[in-house]
Amino acid sequence: MTCMIKAVIFDMDGLLINSEPIWRRVEIKVFSGLGVSINEDNVRATMGMRVDEVTSYWYERHAWATPSQDQVAQALIDGVVAGVKADGQPMPGVDHALNICSQAGLPLALASSSRYAVIDAVVDKFGIRDRFKVIRSAQDEPLGKPNPAINISTAKELGVLPENCLIFEDSIKGVIAAKAAKAYCVAVPAPEDRHQPQFSIADMVLDSLEDFTEDILNKINLV
Repeated sequence: MTCMIKAVIFDMDGLLINSEPIWRRVEIKVFSGLGVSINEDNVRATMGMRVDEVTSYWYERHAWATPSQDQVAQALIDGVVAGVKADGQPMPGVDHALNICSQAGLPLALASSSRYAVIDAVVDKFGIRDRFKVIRSAQDEPLGKPNPAINISTAKELGVLPENCLIFEDSIKGVIAAKAAKAYCVAVPAPEDRHQPQFSIADMVLDSLEDFTEDILNKINLV
């Protein structure tokens, strides 16, 4: 067997934690308070973006006088952290997928568009911080997903090439970032997003992390 996969990188929001409803709820509340009319449908346009990019996205379309964009971004972060701590729930199959990869001897990393405050809230709530050799936020990068920078930096920190990484993603922007880094990408979209044709650029699409198996990992290594 050729060992193509030397490390595994997991996204976080919507993949490890069911946080997208939390993000949507907080975004609608914060931006509505600024006079920006958004709803469950159009808030999906910013799914997978960094919080500063989300704030900029809406400011460019519906500019407000005050508070500053940085203050708005911080309000979003504070709201999401509170939501995660209060009722954040893991997605099905998280431990299952982590165990398969770690038992195969592969180092694991978490690479998220979220800031470290949100990452810390998630990994500490679920007790999974020690599962990851590397934890990295896109706030360290010049650009967020779909730019591949976070994946390239994470792979470098792991000591492997991006093309030797298996990356799990749930959003289209995340899948684009994974493929732009030349990694093998397994997409696990939310049920309501699974019909979107853009997910076809992923190497594999699963309904849930529960569907990932040791046999699938072995087959990926034979690609």
